[in-house]
Amino acid sequence: MVSRLWINGVARDLDILQGGTSTGANSIAISPNGNKLIIVGGDFGKFKESEKNIACFNVFLTPNTDQKHKSIRIQKWAQRKNLGNPNGYKSGVTFLTNQLLVACGTSGVDI
Repeated sequence: MVSRLWINGVARDLDILQGGTSTGANSIAISPNGNKLIIVGGDFGKFKESEKNIACFNVFLTPNTDQKHKSIRIQKWAQRKNLGNPNGYKSGVTFLTNQLLVACGTSGVDI
């Protein structure tokens, strides 16, 4: 079993711990300005493990033609790498501001 995110009809793999009976993505949050998407999870059977328990996507607006003055901007989502991981398994996440979020789970709360 795998955790994926569907964006514009396309399934995107998540760089989050998955494949086991107690692993995967568990919560998703979108920033107030709509430019970031955060997904948390991990392994609730090993709730102290902090590897691969968060995934982040940023949105970029790109032109749909080489003639930028005539183009319509299209949203492109890119998964961000090298995030700092929260401490252990997380089952919930929400944005407080566009740059600040809180994640909670059996391992505690991280801001």
